[in-house]
Amino acid sequence: MPARGQVAPSERKRRDLRADRGVTLARVRHLPLLLIVALSACNAQEPEREAATPDVPLATFADDGAPFLKRHCTGCHGTQDPESGLSLSTYADPGGEAAIVRDFRTFDEVAEFVRDGTMPPETEARPNAAEKARFLEWLSATLACADRLAPPDPGRVTMRRLNRTEYRNTVRDLLGVDYAGVADFPADDVGYGFDNIGDVLTMPPLLIERYLTAAEEIAEIALRYEDPDNPPTHFFSGAQMQTTARGGVIGSGRACATNGEVWTTVRVPRAGQYILRVVAWAQQAGPDLARLQLRAEGRVVGVHEINATQGELDTVEARVALTAGAVRIGAAFVNDYYAPKSPDPKQRDRNLIIESVTLIGPIDARTGPPPETRRRLLAAGEGIEDANARRIAILRALCDRAFRRPATDAEVDRLAELWKAEEGAEGSSFERGMLVSLQAVLMSPHFLFRVEAHPHPEDPAWVRDLDEFALASRLSYFLWSSMPDERLFMLARSGRLHAELRAEAERMLGDPRSCALIRDFGSQWLETRRLATVQPDPERFPTWSADLAQSMQRETELFLAAVVREERSALEIVSASWTFVDGRLAAHYGISGVTGDDFVRTTYPDGRRGGVLGHASVLTVSSYPTRTSPVKRGKWLLTQIVGAPTPPPPPGVGELQENGKDGANLTMREQLARHRKDPTCAVCHVRMDPLGFALENFDAVGRWRDRDGETGEIIDPSGSLPDGRALSGPEDLREALLADDAFIDNLTHQLLTYALGRGPLPSDADVVSTIVEHARPRGHRLSDLVLGVATSVPFRRHRGERTEVVSTSVDAETHAVESAEDPAEGSQE
Repeated sequence: MPARGQVAPSERKRRDLRADRGVTLARVRHLPLLLIVALSACNAQEPEREAATPDVPLATFADDGAPFLKRHCTGCHGTQDPESGLSLSTYADPGGEAAIVRDFRTFDEVAEFVRDGTMPPETEARPNAAEKARFLEWLSATLACADRLAPPDPGRVTMRRLNRTEYRNTVRDLLGVDYAGVADFPADDVGYGFDNIGDVLTMPPLLIERYLTAAEEIAEIALRYEDPDNPPTHFFSGAQMQTTARGGVIGSGRACATNGEVWTTVRVPRAGQYILRVVAWAQQAGPDLARLQLRAEGRVVGVHEINATQGELDTVEARVALTAGAVRIGAAFVNDYYAPKSPDPKQRDRNLIIESVTLIGPIDARTGPPPETRRRLLAAGEGIEDANARRIAILRALCDRAFRRPATDAEVDRLAELWKAEEGAEGSSFERGMLVSLQAVLMSPHFLFRVEAHPHPEDPAWVRDLDEFALASRLSYFLWSSMPDERLFMLARSGRLHAELRAEAERMLGDPRSCALIRDFGSQWLETRRLATVQPDPERFPTWSADLAQSMQRETELFLAAVVREERSALEIVSASWTFVDGRLAAHYGISGVTGDDFVRTTYPDGRRGGVLGHASVLTVSSYPTRTSPVKRGKWLLTQIVGAPTPPPPPGVGELQENGKDGANLTMREQLARHRKDPTCAVCHVRMDPLGFALENFDAVGRWRDRDGETGEIIDPSGSLPDGRALSGPEDLREALLADDAFIDNLTHQLLTYALGRGPLPSDADVVSTIVEHARPRGHRLSDLVLGVATSVPFRRHRGERTEVVSTSVDAETHAVESAEDPAEGSQE
């Protein structure tokens, strides 16, 4: 159990907030009378739910809460030396329910640990299923109302680094350099489905190395600076390179016991002349010397015989013209010799050992005018004669944008001193000093991290507006995945951004750069980003190709962009009868009249496809490489569309068995029917299976089919939902998914999580409800949901980190009052 008030782990499973906030007056009528008076406001708008409450005894504190705490919690979390410093004894005493309502944030964590089975630990007496369910029923009802009574909690976002996409876009907008080298960065960690969550974005040592390399390469490209006497050198020992030959490592070298290549990939800053140098030796045998080929970009650029043997080294090199970008370089052994029966043991086996490969350059003089990026960087210093004043002017203009806030004098002075010191070094220059300073800026934590400063970082009761520059960054990274533009900086400097937030969000949503929201949010929410790595079975799906996967991805991006741009309802994400296809995808769907590589808008000829549920991108990533899976698709729908994810299967639950005890083959429907006979499995499968079966007419790459390609059996897409509604295919499924607000609520939750870069909080449920209700009059336009998130309380405000349970003291209440009286507060709070 975490320490009292500690924020739960970032990767904990999200609570079903929709169920929590649906608590009724009937479920709180057993609370103490004084609490009922206060809590009744929570449910004033939901009296109709009373009739839906099951006719069973309601869980109460006296019967289900306090006994559970005493039996399963206070033994370890008592008054004497409690585990993790958390004592629960007083909460189990008479009157403890009021204390739980007061300290409900602690019990959010208690509920989570009990729900996922972490607590009580396996070494202690554990509750049975019924006892656990009753406890959680009572606790969820209590916490939901307590949460509504509390002041709005905007939460606090962990300081986080730029992810790979944000880094590349920020460098592009800061310096005008489109740096593709981010592909060499380690993959970003993912939390809550997104790669911009502060709690999980780590800084491994390898990433720091990549940042150093990137800073050097980006600065050289931006300034177009090259030192002809000291060209860049990329050195690789043979042992760290890849090989297509058999053989091992000898010291720092890579041995080739058969013909093959030792190679690596290096990023070349520009097209030009380079020197490829290889150091090698050989174990000689046969009539010829070992022969080595120098290779670059798939071309043989030199052939050399290696005379050196063990204890000696030969160095060979070639001048080679390379193009900009990632290029493959290496050396190949091409005349293997093996005579195991030779009477001379030294003449039996010829092998080549590559000690190292080095790429030097570019070594040719650069031609043409200086790049625009260099002119912009130096523009702030134009007309300033004093060298130091010129340095400071250039650096201040750069740092204000790179740090996404006004740089302090101390920050600029340190960089100016670095520039001056480098410029004063023997053989150095003004340009060299600028280069080193720019590299330092690109390695600064203020560039690499997004920091939202708070004057009281350890006080969770102190809620305040984000400062103007932090808000500008939140907005730009939400909508553009990049740094603020000049207008955002201008509004932040003048203190007007909070007041003009919605207008700016509308402007930015109409900017072409907002395609980043569609690409980065949409591909992660719908999981279509995985199209880059999925590999359907080529024998079963011979039409699959990387080009087809790109067309699938592009269709979904264009579709979502149109829903935003044309101010269409977000419901069309599920229900739309139109889409975008190129010739390749049209043939895949069986749509006639579309050819070529250009995408055109088209209407589906029938009701089989609709919204993203008819997109091959979604249907492919929710399948296995060899077949469809109703379970996988059903789980995807519950998690990504409905927002009601299923828990992991309990320990000991076996995999689906394809055959019965009599050895007879079973269809997938028969296998799942047998699986549902286990009550432990049925609780999730009765929800997942009918949803997945409704999409069974689509094969594992999204093509329509009437019969199973393997068995020839007619596809049966029918099923029944737990509430008795019948499904007969994708049309019924789309109708069922839009029967209530579950989809809109979940989409808004997902947008809020992505926009904030943190996991959901219980208080977010009310924020989502407000956004959804405000968007209802115009039909829940997707653009209105995005704008609602961008102007919401959690987006505009933050608090200190919670280090102890929030007190109900006058001091804490004073902070809350000051927060509420802030004139910048919006209507949604």
